[in-house]
Amino acid sequence: LEYAHFRVQRKPDGTPWTLGVGGMGMTYKATDTRLDKDVALKVIHPSRLGDTEVQRLFVREARAAARVGHPNVAAVSFLEDRAGNCFYAMEFVEGSSLHSHLRRHRSLPPARALAFAEQIALGLGAIHAHGLIHRDLKPANVMVTELPPGHPRRAQLAGAGGCALKIIDFGLARTVVETDEYDPDAPLPTVGFRGTAAYASPEQCEELSDLDPRSDLYSLGCILWEMLAGRPPFRGRSQREVINHHVATPPPWVELVHAPLPVLALLRQLLAKRRADRFPDADGTAQAIAKVRQQITDADLARADALVPVLADEMPAPTPPTAATATPGMVPAPTSGGTRLTVELPPRWWVGVLALFLFVAAGAAWLWFGSRRVPPPPVVAAQEPPTVAVLRFTDLAGDAEGAAFARGMSDDLLSALGKVHGLRIVSLSATATPTDPASLGLTRAAFLEGSVRREGSRVRIVTRLSAADGGRQLWGETYEREMVDAWEFQRSVAEAIARALSARLTPAEEQALARRPTKSAEAYDLLVKARALWQSGPRGMAGNEEVIALCQRAVALDPGFALAWAYLARGHNQIYFHAHDRSPARLAQAKAAAETAIRLQPDLAEAHIAFARVQWFENPDPEVLLRGYQLALAIAPGNPELLIALSDIHRQRDHHEEALAASREAVARAPDDASKLAALANVLTEMNRRSEAEEWHRRAAQLSGLPGRALQLELCVAERTGDWERFAARARELALKMPRESRWQEQWRVRDFAGALETLRSLPGNDVASLWQRVPKSLFASALHRAMGDEAAALADGRAALATMQSGPPGPLTVAPGWQMKLAFAHARAGDRAQALAIGEKALQAAPPAQGMIITVQMMEELAELCVEVGEKDRACDLLDALLARPWAGSRLRLRHEPTWDGLRGHPRFERMVAARP
Repeated sequence: LEYAHFRVQRKPDGTPWTLGVGGMGMTYKATDTRLDKDVALKVIHPSRLGDTEVQRLFVREARAAARVGHPNVAAVSFLEDRAGNCFYAMEFVEGSSLHSHLRRHRSLPPARALAFAEQIALGLGAIHAHGLIHRDLKPANVMVTELPPGHPRRAQLAGAGGCALKIIDFGLARTVVETDEYDPDAPLPTVGFRGTAAYASPEQCEELSDLDPRSDLYSLGCILWEMLAGRPPFRGRSQREVINHHVATPPPWVELVHAPLPVLALLRQLLAKRRADRFPDADGTAQAIAKVRQQITDADLARADALVPVLADEMPAPTPPTAATATPGMVPAPTSGGTRLTVELPPRWWVGVLALFLFVAAGAAWLWFGSRRVPPPPVVAAQEPPTVAVLRFTDLAGDAEGAAFARGMSDDLLSALGKVHGLRIVSLSATATPTDPASLGLTRAAFLEGSVRREGSRVRIVTRLSAADGGRQLWGETYEREMVDAWEFQRSVAEAIARALSARLTPAEEQALARRPTKSAEAYDLLVKARALWQSGPRGMAGNEEVIALCQRAVALDPGFALAWAYLARGHNQIYFHAHDRSPARLAQAKAAAETAIRLQPDLAEAHIAFARVQWFENPDPEVLLRGYQLALAIAPGNPELLIALSDIHRQRDHHEEALAASREAVARAPDDASKLAALANVLTEMNRRSEAEEWHRRAAQLSGLPGRALQLELCVAERTGDWERFAARARELALKMPRESRWQEQWRVRDFAGALETLRSLPGNDVASLWQRVPKSLFASALHRAMGDEAAALADGRAALATMQSGPPGPLTVAPGWQMKLAFAHARAGDRAQALAIGEKALQAAPPAQGMIITVQMMEELAELCVEVGEKDRACDLLDALLARPWAGSRLRLRHEPTWDGLRGHPRFERMVAARP
């Protein structure tokens, strides 16, 4: 057989080498005689050559496949569409179909199955990117090729055993927007249904016309299930029975009793009946699969007995004994409180015994109670997991080094307890149990207190777990360890608390707790010092360099110390972020350290945080940060620092409701941390919900005792009441108690210009911090002189600032929006107003919303200030109108009274704007 320059190959028995037979055509192994290579040749079945509709669908399939170029999708290289001679050629994929692969192996280990599924998802992403959906994804349409040793992709595919997968056969592919087209002559038993029933989505089974790519994701879930269980999730005596199962029956989760929990969670989303509950796209699915591959451990894969979650929405409703129809093996979702109801499933042979027992019991109950009214059994609500509030450990040594060590032990214990999913962990900054747990929402919590004394090479740790109701002791222990074994107490404490509160540890959690962070006590001590310095607050260049130096010494002592590598990366990140050093070498150092941490410990949240920051520097898109932080939160759920960071990312994405939810959860996990309370209040302020914000500001001020927190509260009260005079009086008092770095700005706000200038001049050095960069003090001194009426001094300072800024700084910072906007102010204060406005407008354009609305909103506000300075009043009002119409930290009260806006006083638009009610 020959088709143009393609010759069909023959088997040893002389018959054509047939690769497959479908509804429309046949596929042969053939030779491209021009290129002298093997191809797969698909031709229309001889019996259908005269059918123009079949030919149209056949050509559409070839063109659809040809549009997709991806390593996980078979490529089409040639099409002949003449009547009576219709065929196309695609790459010949060595190996066998996934269907044949599974027939040989029956099922695959979870890690291998996930690696295969990830490749399929990546291929689907390429298909969907071209506006296509496959509609017939199944193991027979996926080819598996084992790459030979030395192949450039084999190392990359180590998780898949060196196997590369390719999606083939686009016979049912269609564009997302076209209407469905049916082939009435195809041998499909169900009218209108197209596809393979065992892998078809519920919407395919219901014969809906508005299919979208999520249908293919459901099919992928069926394939993943088969790779794990050895058969598809739904089977039946007829195609109609299988279709009904897809539409209405929960998957038989009991078949996957030994699968790791993250895999079950992944399958639950892939096999959701409602497509809105599945992953939104194939790329997101591939990322989720990759995340699960990182989460599962050897203990997960080897366990013989698993805790399987029970999905509330898939549990049968309570029924009387006369209708007992409980389905075994249902696996469930988190409850509304974020907890899981779990049942321990028995060995597989017990499932049949249990089913038989239930069947006999139900029959006996029907005979005994058939004529009586029997109330349904009571519904048992899912229990909230026990809450453990961990207080800061008390240092008994009484020195700074001992305090740092005690805090380090507290932090490590928090991290260890956070790995126990059967506990809800709350972090407290206090060292003693609060007298009023109700004020923190902890009336039902258990409080963990401890003290640490370090003497030479030995550490003594005393711990006590007590109930909130009356301080009843639940457990207590004293540990004495050599420094080299000090961290082992974390596992002992976590296990003891789990036992005391009846929370069972899974094998994976036991393994995670048993992991030694480092082999070196000295390296651990260095990390404790670095982490204490990190947590002490703003560090500047010198402080971050000290963190880096400590971590470098730690990894030199133990190159396998992943946490030290993560903090090394974070130190480099901070220097880069705050513009102390924006060189490519600095970023490369951060990236190398973060990648090393992830390689050493893939389930280390701090490593993923550091790497996400590096990726964001390379591509300043909030979505980059979001993915990294969500991965970190999957590893360390409930971590309040991560939750606040996630809130900031949502603010950058302009998703304030999500930011609010993350902030509330952070406060719930750290209810006495003033910074978390203030962050929640700030989100509410931006959303113009100041009455709610006021209460959180008040609690933050009371807990911290800091004048800055008190000033935030006073401003929030003023914005609610409109009493600026009271605020100004309080601000003058509080400003004198604030650090000089922020005092001069508050003095400016309440028109103490002379005081602000004096404070500014008293600061060390020639520059001051302003958002993400440092700028000359003379830039702000110029504005203060002008406010005081000294135009000559204002102009001189403006020119000095411009000269300084035009001579530096080096590197990419010179094109950063924030720096450019400050340069625009320097031009304005040096007298060059036209150049100032041009640079300012370009700075705003350089901060597109895609890179984060926090930056964009800041640039809008600063450009409005610049427009006031250069006399562009209408442009300033345009910007302020836009800011008032969206979430913003500013307010009409501030516009009415702050000196920044004095240049707009009397302007009709501005006066109408500030006179309006919030």
